[in-house]
Amino acid sequence: GPHFAYLPTRSRIGFWETLASWGWRHRPTEMLDLCRELAAKTYAHPSVQDLAEKLMENTSTRFYLTTTQKINYLVNIWSQLPAAQKNGDQLSEFVAMLPKDLKEHRVDELNNLVAAFWKIVADVGRSARRELLVGQEAQPKCTQTWTTFAKKLPPPVAVDQFFRVLQEFDAACPTYKFMIESVCASEDGRHDRLLQRIYERYLKKDGMNAVRACSMFQVFLDCARSRDVIQSSFDMLLQHLG
Repeated sequence: GPHFAYLPTRSRIGFWETLASWGWRHRPTEMLDLCRELAAKTYAHPSVQDLAEKLMENTSTRFYLTTTQKINYLVNIWSQLPAAQKNGDQLSEFVAMLPKDLKEHRVDELNNLVAAFWKIVADVGRSARRELLVGQEAQPKCTQTWTTFAKKLPPPVAVDQFFRVLQEFDAACPTYKFMIESVCASEDGRHDRLLQRIYERYLKKDGMNAVRACSMFQVFLDCARSRDVIQSSFDMLLQHLG
């Protein structure tokens, strides 16, 4: 294969990497057919996952792939997997392959990313979906699948998708804490309203008591910067405590 990034001092790219890079850019239909054939085999080299990874890692500027094309091809690959292979581990791998660091102004690409995530998640049963998004019903937790997806999104989009999850399942306290600390916290407080929105929803959880409400308020307080938001959130806490 050619030298990596066309630098003669770097080692050459392997055969499968070269084939996948060229194939996805020039013959995507044939690559999808190849994925379909490989998915039907118990053991295959390269695997469907290998080809999917090469698709998402492709950064060549020669007949380059757009982000939307990559997302659409990835969802197509997922749809070709046999139902028996669509388990939690496999789903998490495909979610991890989705693009990251998309800016808010790239609305169409973000919409495609979100739609792809829900198409992938919809292919597993409800109990498996619950476990991947919020943990088992008896042991809810902040899951790796959810944190991986949420970190790929701008905070406003991530919060909207979190509330979409809450329409179907109740999230654990650590998930709310993750959303506050790892998704919405900012140095300049530009996402403080999002923090408040999450905390307000947290107070509505079933079985919410004073200890849990105050504990999460401390987490909120450590991340919020706007005095107005802090004051109004404190008022919500006082109202909750009665």
